[in-house]
Amino acid sequence: MKKVIAFIFTAGFMAAFAAFAACSQTELQAPELPAPTNIHFEQEDLITWDKVEGAGFYIVETYGSQQEVDSNYFTFEPPEENTTIKIMAVSNNLSHSDSEWAEYLYEAPTPALKYTLTDDGSGYEVSSLDRSTCAGLEGRVVIPDFINGLPVISIAEKAFKSDRFADLIEPDAELYVNNVTTSFRLPSHLKSIGQEAFKYCIALEEIVIPPSVEYMGPSAFSTCLNLKKITLPPNIKDLGNAIVMHCEALSEVSIPSSVQSLFATFSNCYSLRSVTIPQGLKYIDVFTFKNCYRLKSVIISNSVEEIRLSAFSECYRLKNVFYCGTEGGNQIFLL
Repeated sequence: MKKVIAFIFTAGFMAAFAAFAACSQTELQAPELPAPTNIHFEQEDLITWDKVEGAGFYIVETYGSQQEVDSNYFTFEPPEENTTIKIMAVSNNLSHSDSEWAEYLYEAPTPALKYTLTDDGSGYEVSSLDRSTCAGLEGRVVIPDFINGLPVISIAEKAFKSDRFADLIEPDAELYVNNVTTSFRLPSHLKSIGQEAFKYCIALEEIVIPPSVEYMGPSAFSTCLNLKKITLPPNIKDLGNAIVMHCEALSEVSIPSSVQSLFATFSNCYSLRSVTIPQGLKYIDVFTFKNCYRLKSVIISNSVEEIRLSAFSECYRLKNVFYCGTEGGNQIFLL
């Protein structure tokens, strides 16, 4: 009888241990929650992020201390210097484990900026404080999300185009060159970028335009000679006349599917090697890719209805143009 009891006890203990081990293994192998995304200031002192499905609460770390918050926002008084904010989503059940830390770098605004209230009073337009010298714009320029409780929604015309005389691009030409700004941090609520706003920012190498931007004026980034990569907003319809014309180092660009037409947009972008025209774009207007000397291949979606004369003029290395029409993958040649 004792042996039977001992066997039952041992079997029960082993079953319980196996169940515990299986539970622990399941917990260890549970998939992680995704880390919080779209972290930004919704108001001047309120930082928010997208809700994470399955999160019971969040842990926010600032200045080395942690705090639990129940919602996807946190009141945070912006400091006077750069600070990293970390946010973790904590799972509300055993089916998922906690997320990795998501990091957001708060960057202190550049002092040498001028803000003007828009006509409708909904936000501010920003430009450099003194365009005659570019003083205070050296290195990285950080434009804040909010000023006086209102969002910064517009970059003024010729905002960062210096008024100084220079002959750095064409000898004896009166050009307005900003050769001191290497990068920009644009505000998350930005809606429009004015004409020639960043023209002749010749030290700029990369720019990320917030997805909130709806309008970009003509020549907004024209003649940014060292600009290698530009990330365009996903919902913009008009890229503006010659928006990145003369960006000689531009080698990487993705045209959003929301864009309907192009006009002289990429002319004189000598380093561009391949381009895909997305579904949705209808017109490739004159001079769009003129003088793109290194352009070798182009893929054109079947939504394109018209390619105007000289759209690809003087693209000497262009050999293959593929039109994805109704028959798919038809190869055509533009002479």
